[in-house]
Amino acid sequence: MVLELDEALALLDEAPAASNELQLSQVPSPIADWTLDLHWGTLDDDNGDVGGVDASAVTRSENATEIALNRKTKRKKVNPNKARDERRFQLIELKEQVAELEFTLQRLQTIRSKRPKRDEHPSHSSGVPPVWQEICSRQLGRRLEAERENMKLKNQYEKEKQLVKTLEKMLYKRHATSNDTEPQATKQTRRTDIPAGYIERMAAMIFKDLAAGVKLKEDAKAMAVIHFLVSALSTNIMALSEMVETLLLDLVLRQGSDK
Repeated sequence: MVLELDEALALLDEAPAASNELQLSQVPSPIADWTLDLHWGTLDDDNGDVGGVDASAVTRSENATEIALNRKTKRKKVNPNKARDERRFQLIELKEQVAELEFTLQRLQTIRSKRPKRDEHPSHSSGVPPVWQEICSRQLGRRLEAERENMKLKNQYEKEKQLVKTLEKMLYKRHATSNDTEPQATKQTRRTDIPAGYIERMAAMIFKDLAAGVKLKEDAKAMAVIHFLVSALSTNIMALSEMVETLLLDLVLRQGSDK
């Protein structure tokens, strides 16, 4: 019972509040109308702005899509197998050229086979007639023989030259040793200084003997000495001394070789 009473009192309290709200809502208020109109106007403006924004965005998106499509088409135009295709075309061209060359070769072979045999000339491997080949081979053999002979003569000359040099060394060495071993008494000294009046005295003595009628032996050596002394009278003393030195040197060398 107590619960039912409480519920009834609550309903009574809520009833006058609801009636007051209904009455307020039925009364027209200009403030509420103005606020509503304001809200609707702002909504319309917002809708207009949104429409403008949507149109510009749409155009931009369309331009972007067109650019993307153009790029795709450009990319599609690039051939990734371009090098392979070029090689294939080159291979085809080369095959065609090979076929043409083979055809021309066959034609030439047929033309050559149809030629008569009388037109053929004897062909030589070197292009030189056999007569000239024989002459050239003969000359080549002679040249080789001459070169071999020259080499032999050159070797022989070198050997003889070495022999002469060794003999010269031996002679000079022997002459030097003989001069060292001989005593002072037996050594022959060369005169380099001849007295000024010696030749005149000798010539005067010879002419005196000839004038006195002294007959000398008809010997070649004596005649040579006479002619030598006579010619020495008309020459210079220095030239005579050089000749005497050479004669004495020859005598010394002969004596050394005889020993």
